[in-house]
Amino acid sequence: FWVMELQSGIFFLGKTPRPGEIRKWTYQAISHGANGVLYFRWRTTPYGVEQFVYGIPGPDNRLDRRYYEVKRIGEEVRRLEEYVCETTCKSNVAILCSYDNIWSSNMEKDDYGKDFLDDMLSVYKGLWLNHIPVDIVEPSYDLTKYKIIFTPFFYIMNGEVASKLKDYVNSGGILVSDARLAVKNEYNGIFSEPLPGLLTDLFGITIDDFDLVENVGNRKILCTEEAPILKHREILPTTWVEALRPLDKDVVTIAIHKVTWLDGRSAITMHEYGKGKAIYVGTFFSTELVDMMVKDFINNGLIQPIATLNDSYVEIMSRNGRNFSLLFVINHSESYKKVEIRLEKMYNVEEIFDQQHFKTNVLKIDLKPDDVKVLIIK
Repeated sequence: FWVMELQSGIFFLGKTPRPGEIRKWTYQAISHGANGVLYFRWRTTPYGVEQFVYGIPGPDNRLDRRYYEVKRIGEEVRRLEEYVCETTCKSNVAILCSYDNIWSSNMEKDDYGKDFLDDMLSVYKGLWLNHIPVDIVEPSYDLTKYKIIFTPFFYIMNGEVASKLKDYVNSGGILVSDARLAVKNEYNGIFSEPLPGLLTDLFGITIDDFDLVENVGNRKILCTEEAPILKHREILPTTWVEALRPLDKDVVTIAIHKVTWLDGRSAITMHEYGKGKAIYVGTFFSTELVDMMVKDFINNGLIQPIATLNDSYVEIMSRNGRNFSLLFVINHSESYKKVEIRLEKMYNVEEIFDQQHFKTNVLKIDLKPDDVKVLIIK
């Protein structure tokens, strides 16, 4: 993919990129799969609504720090481009996204307290904290390449997408969905069948009741001792809760509602469907919930992080070639960072920008604020 308009200056008198941030954002885009990055814009326009959306030079056309930062990027990319063109990004996890769900949930955001994009970001952050790469894909995409798929606030559903999700789970995939799933058809009309409607047989449940969360402190979701994931965990529900009723003997109740009139009702369930599993979360996703869930997936060997690193401000991404990998190590903080990454065996390593060569199974990297290191690992 290409990034068509990467911020290069102050945006409507809002955030100005710190020194190093344009470079950092550029390599972050490349590390996630971008083969082209365009900056918005060259010179700042003196007229119209974008007067204060600065380009690389400002209105006075002086060549300042932003210009020299972009110039540096251009020089570095010349060393990097031959490797980037031979690599691809691989993710075992996907988030399902559709514009119909974005638009529909956004219209009713005041009712739920969040919309699709809020919910999707909670999932993304939970994966980010565990250094798990993720693709954001439309329902029409090939889903068979993923081990786990999240469907945040997937409000709108049709028969084609429902069949595709069933085929995915039946073939061995793990589907994780949350509240207000399959409530409406593609015309934004409410289904008359009990929820989750077209996906009832996939999840093996029906939604018996629901409620808004007005006081978080008065509600809890407790995971059972026998739960295959999230064992013994306590979860705070997010803005909405649903009481789930299992319809199939193969449905496992992972968690129950506590402290309110929904006390004892199923809150999170797992259903074996064909070779795979369908997990239903009877509240909206939170970063904390997804973080716990992803850690259990990792511990169970379902997915693996790019690196084991307990620092959410340092991002590690990989692009893989035929006989080498590009490892991007990105510092998203304003502090100096020291990073240690253990590799599974000895590799020949080249730090592209510093042009250092060495052989090791432990990478020790010093990062300045908003700094980026790119390493070739063979």
